[in-house]
Amino acid sequence: MPKYLLIHENDDFFTEEKLKELSKKEAPEEFDWKKTYCNFENNKFFCLWEAPSSEALKQLFKKVNVPPWDAIYPVQTFNPKKSKIE
Repeated sequence: MPKYLLIHENDDFFTEEKLKELSKKEAPEEFDWKKTYCNFENNKFFCLWEAPSSEALKQLFKKVNVPPWDAIYPVQTFNPKKSKIE
């Protein structure tokens, strides 16, 4: 499944409480929110998702009423312990 890094900047929408609330919602099977790196002080959030496409993510975000991202990048992850792309 393709992986995407979503970047949200200058967004007061995300708080620890809001992230906890969102994490309890069931996403459709073809989506997997892996993790979010948070910098609350500077309102910057980096979310790693697995999804069929960026367009599918956009539709999901509209459906659950989450603001769109400022940038999205298709990514691969490198596992340094295994010395390989996963």
